[in-house]
Amino acid sequence: MGFAENLKKYRKSKKLTQGQLSEKINVSFRTVQNYESGRTWPKSKEVIDALCAVLDVTCNDLFNDEDAELNIPQIALPEDEDIYSLVSKISGLFAGNRLPEEDKDAVMSAILEAYKRSKSEK
Repeated sequence: MGFAENLKKYRKSKKLTQGQLSEKINVSFRTVQNYESGRTWPKSKEVIDALCAVLDVTCNDLFNDEDAELNIPQIALPEDEDIYSLVSKISGLFAGNRLPEEDKDAVMSAILEAYKRSKSEK
């Protein structure tokens, strides 16, 4: 299962509606719908952390996709840098709306998939 399916599974296990979850993590109802449909992913560490806290899961639980065939090159991060700081640096690409929203989603998806792969190979 990927992020969308995992999010829905964990939300339902906590007996939360999409609206209740959206209020708890301070995003719109539509955003949660988009997450669960696979149209978008959380783009900030704060939202990911809030999801993990509310659902009582780890980031790996949410983003685990055991069935996926990942063919994305692994990103080697310096020891003092984590994925969130890397994403922060990459966010400069998104400044001023230079990239269309769907391209932003594609970049974020690729980064998250690379991160999941690197975690599973350790």
